Amino acid sequence: MKTYVLVGRHIGMVSGEKIYHHNKLTYLVSKGWRVLYISCNKESTPVDGASNYSHFVFPALTYAPECYSKREVKKTVEGIVSAIGDFGNDQCIIESDSLNRAVWAELVAKRVNAKHLAIFLQETHRYNEETRKFLKFKYDRHELAGIAIQSINIILGDDSIKQRDDTRVRAFCNNCVQNCEDSISSQLSKDVKYTFGSIGRLDKKCVSSILEGFKTYADKHPDEKFNLVLIGGAMGRKRIKQIRLSMNECSNIHLIITGYMYPIPESLINNIDLFVSTAGSSICSYRYHRPTIMVHPSTGEPVGILGLDDMKGKTMYDVMSDVSIYDCIDRTLKNINNISYRYNYYEDYYQDMYKEFDRQLSFADIIQNREYYDEKLLMKIRTAYIKGHIWHRLIGHLLGAKGLNLIIELCKTIHGGV
Repeated sequence: MKTYVLVGRHIGMVSGEKIYHHNKLTYLVSKGWRVLYISCNKESTPVDGASNYSHFVFPALTYAPECYSKREVKKTVEGIVSAIGDFGNDQCIIESDSLNRAVWAELVAKRVNAKHLAIFLQETHRYNEETRKFLKFKYDRHELAGIAIQSINIILGDDSIKQRDDTRVRAFCNNCVQNCEDSISSQLSKDVKYTFGSIGRLDKKCVSSILEGFKTYADKHPDEKFNLVLIGGAMGRKRIKQIRLSMNECSNIHLIITGYMYPIPESLINNIDLFVSTAGSSICSYRYHRPTIMVHPSTGEPVGILGLDDMKGKTMYDVMSDVSIYDCIDRTLKNINNISYRYNYYEDYYQDMYKEFDRQLSFADIIQNREYYDEKLLMKIRTAYIKGHIWHRLIGHLLGAKGLNLIIELCKTIHGGV
């Protein structure tokens, strides 16, 4: 039987990445594939539901192999190989979601002679030259893609790199709104001028700018009251506490933080007058015909007002110059009746999604021969986005993956990060 292995992040949170993975794996199962989801921990979310794909946990996947001893790397690779099992002469594709998992996936793919597609779902990328040599190798083999047109140039740090049809994927993750129980709308204050909202993880870099935009609007309208609903959560208590302290400065804003939520109640979406979000999160509300401002995932600078500004050819990285979130909020509210909506809820959504998944599968057929990056060089690639790398590596070698993850998660819970 054809086998598809997705090597992903921990599943203890609701995110666009998680919803995309769930959509893709569920679709593959429906098409007769044997599907395995390999991740870092055992936590589950409402996204999982009664999934028909096998789930295996390997704690070492949180960080790149160079953080661990050779013995632990060998044990982890052999464990994943054993989970995959014998697929005979049938096709086997391994998909990884980020640099850390891509290194592991390349090691495993070589062991089982499988195709490895590195499909990076992150919005920002920072890699050193040694790492980019590996990623350029994957690009040359048509086995590397990102979630935006410019992703491949950002990943490889080279604007001259040619963008191809296979270097960008549409990470379908917007089907998160349903007609379901709504425990949040009853918490909204009734005597307000507007109810504002934002969808997405609250530890994203753009959140601070989004909050400042709402605060500025509230400050300029001191005689009016507002609701602000943040649909999302964050790892650790520190970030939530920071947000509450920041918003306490605005006495005319009633703040509600929902925490991780899936699905999002349709009634809650309809009770919010205006959204400011980034990337796929902005499309969630726009699909439900709610006024929505899209912002850059890192800086929070406005990209545009969906359905009002000309967004043709734009991505989440193409910001408007000299325009603030406050400006966009003000202009949106003054032009509510002029906003047009491209989508009619989820009409045709699943049909488009299935076509995209079929297209992604075709990437594995572009180059037929099997070729893998040098293992010795893979073992030198450092974990991306890591603070205190020396300490991570020392703890990983001494205590192994479970010990390292335990200490890091403890630090995140106490301090909101490391």
